[in-house]
Amino acid sequence: MSQFDLPTPDETWSESALHSHQVMTKKLKEMCEQVELLTGLVDQLQRQLKLNSKTSSKPPSSDRERRIPKPKKKSGRAKGGQKGRKGSTRILLEPHEVIQCEPIDAQCDCGGSWVGRDRVRRLQVTELPEVQPVVTEYQERCMSCECCGRKTYGASSSLLARAALDLGSMPLLCH
Repeated sequence: MSQFDLPTPDETWSESALHSHQVMTKKLKEMCEQVELLTGLVDQLQRQLKLNSKTSSKPPSSDRERRIPKPKKKSGRAKGGQKGRKGSTRILLEPHEVIQCEPIDAQCDCGGSWVGRDRVRRLQVTELPEVQPVVTEYQERCMSCECCGRKTYGASSSLLARAALDLGSMPLLCH
C-alpha cells in the first residue's frame, strides 16, 4: 500500500483502473495539503482568541470576556430628589426681548381650536456678549540728567510688567 493506504497498481490492472488510481492519488494529495493549510489557519485563529488586553497591546474594550458588574443594592428610596429636599432653580432675569411663540398647527389634533390662557411657560436663553478687549496705554516720559546725560523713564518696571497683560478680568470669564 502507498502513503494514502491505496493499493499499489500492478500489471493485472486495466488501463481505466490505473487512470482512476492516478486521479484519486492526485486528489488525495491536494486534500491533504488543504487540510494542513486549514489546520494552520485554525491554530492561528485560536491563538488570536487567547489574546486579550493583558496578554497583548489590545485595548481593554476589545476583550471578549468582560466582568459582569454586580447589581446595585436597592436603598428603598425613589430615584431623583427626595422629599423634603430644598430645590433650586435659576432666577429669571429681566429680558431684553420677549418673543411670543404660537402653536404650529391652527387646530388641535382632535379638530378643536386653540384658546388662549393666562398662563405662559417661560424659557430664557442667555447669550454672552462678545468679549471686547480693554486696552490701556501707559506712556512713560523720557527724562535725562543734565549733568551726565543718563536717561530714565517715569514709571517703575513692576507697573509695566503688570500692564503688559492684565489678568485682573480673567476670573470673570471663567465663572
